[in-house]
Amino acid sequence: MAVLTARKREIVQSVIEAAPDSAIRSLELALASDGAGDGLMSGVRALVEHEAGDRYLRNIVFEPIVPLCAVREPDALTFPSHVLGRLWRGLRAIEPDMVKSAIARANWNREEGPPPIFDELCARAAVALRERHEAFSAIAPDDADGLADCLDLAPLVRGVSEKVEAWTNNMTGERAAAARLAYRDACAISDDSGPRFFEMLAAQLERPWLILRVISAVMDRPGERYLASSELSRFGDRVVGTIEALVEQVRRFDPVGGEDGQGEASGLAAGRSVDAAIAGIVEFEEAVTLAKEGPWGRAVANHKQTLAKLVEARLAGLDKLVGQALPLDKPRFGGAKARGTPSLDHDPDPATAARAAGGLTFADAVRSASVHGGFGAARAKALEKVNERLDHYTDDLLAHLRDPEAEHTDRARALLEAAARLVALSQDDKAAQILRRRIAAAA
Repeated sequence: MAVLTARKREIVQSVIEAAPDSAIRSLELALASDGAGDGLMSGVRALVEHEAGDRYLRNIVFEPIVPLCAVREPDALTFPSHVLGRLWRGLRAIEPDMVKSAIARANWNREEGPPPIFDELCARAAVALRERHEAFSAIAPDDADGLADCLDLAPLVRGVSEKVEAWTNNMTGERAAAARLAYRDACAISDDSGPRFFEMLAAQLERPWLILRVISAVMDRPGERYLASSELSRFGDRVVGTIEALVEQVRRFDPVGGEDGQGEASGLAAGRSVDAAIAGIVEFEEAVTLAKEGPWGRAVANHKQTLAKLVEARLAGLDKLVGQALPLDKPRFGGAKARGTPSLDHDPDPATAARAAGGLTFADAVRSASVHGGFGAARAKALEKVNERLDHYTDDLLAHLRDPEAEHTDRARALLEAAARLVALSQDDKAAQILRRRIAAAA
């Protein structure tokens, strides 16, 4: 039976150690279904399982800094992803007994709080990093200093990390007092640890910009001038930068004049960018008293205005998109207001259908944002116009199918199915199902 040689084991181990956590989880699941896993695969599976268990403990001990070793906003506090592994291997080398003690407490009771050994290991790692211990030589000096500073805050961040979600969801007076106390404790650790404390808390949040709610509570809803001149100004700058980037993403979405590939996925992505931008604007306005002539106040107002114009322009093009996807023959009589009849000269065009679907998906995705974004009326008007077009178009085609002498009935059904897909996006699935039942009845 083939087994891993020492050299092959070393190679596989190095590859596994370099893999991200998500890859290790996938490998573990894949190898778990390998049956007995004899020979080489058995050896690989053992290495993967050991690595998965080791990372589980590592992520518990270093929980306050784990989110900092991932992709974050360009100007946010972050470290290379490989730092976690190097930090943990160095700590295991200098404190093997403490690591064993932590392993024994890995399944601790949440109600009793984390075992002190976790914070003790973080403190020991911080000291070793500052002393440039050879066990941590693989970590760059700049990263080592930054990690040590963050590890100093680990006990405090670990203690409040489970409270942050409650603070951002419902900041009561009692919770605001607790947040102020935690911030004061952070500032007592070092002169520059206040902003770092909020960086570490923000990294724990699924939506990092919600840290503004905590900052607002700590500073009692500060004015723009006060916050912008404080050590926490980076968080305001970051929100403005994020809003600007989201607006640019919406600007790049152009289902009317864009590429054929701008379909439902592109419309959904652009709509979510609108939603996120409006949410960021609302959060900023609620967390900080913005000044009309202040840099942040002007930027937010301009971004909101630009976003509304972009959204309204995309919505105004909806009827044209649907008209291209479901073409009409021009009427011979009736003047400019006559709507014409469905064209049965060609099968539905996938490219124009995709663009129409993208535009309608975008319109659906910005529904919640339209309330605060100021484009609710434009959205309602655009969809009303589209639905009126779809109603006339499908009624005409259904009447065509009911005519016993009608020609091109297969093409008419294809156009109706294309229309049904658009109805599902402009109204809902129920409306599309009703249309499909009418198509079946007319066949």
